[in-house]
Amino acid sequence: MRLKRLMGIVLVFTCIASATGCAIGFGARTNSQKPSGNGRYATTGDLEIRDATIVADPKDPSKGTLLVTIYNNGSTDDALINVSSAVVTSQAQSGVLLPSMKAVRVGFNSSLSVALSSASAALVPGTLVPVSLHFANSPSASMQLLVNTNDGIYAGVKIP
Repeated sequence: MRLKRLMGIVLVFTCIASATGCAIGFGARTNSQKPSGNGRYATTGDLEIRDATIVADPKDPSKGTLLVTIYNNGSTDDALINVSSAVVTSQAQSGVLLPSMKAVRVGFNSSLSVALSSASAALVPGTLVPVSLHFANSPSASMQLLVNTNDGIYAGVKIP
């Protein structure tokens, strides 16, 4: 009788552990959370591009700014040279330096900025804009970035 009770208790705890992911260890879904944030993510070469989005001026949809954090995993420095597409062109501050093993924030809570302009006034909030981020030493990264207006969480973003 004791053996049956003990086996029942072991069975219950085994089921609970496997149902909650505890028995899976480091491969559990609870340990592999996706990045949170308000933008797109990509990896190119040694660079991790995080929270990439565009904030546009609602009064002038031909002007905007890029918001992004870029982490350089590599052993050599790199630089964001420009952002381009059929829709937008950029004027980076003589390239944005991306030091080795550092994260660089651009456009929000940062002195660095990448101004975007569009001849077709295509920076309409709520739309996706195809862009390519070009780097000095890493391959370009092509992304579809969401256009946001500079209010709410983006109220402090200055559009050059």
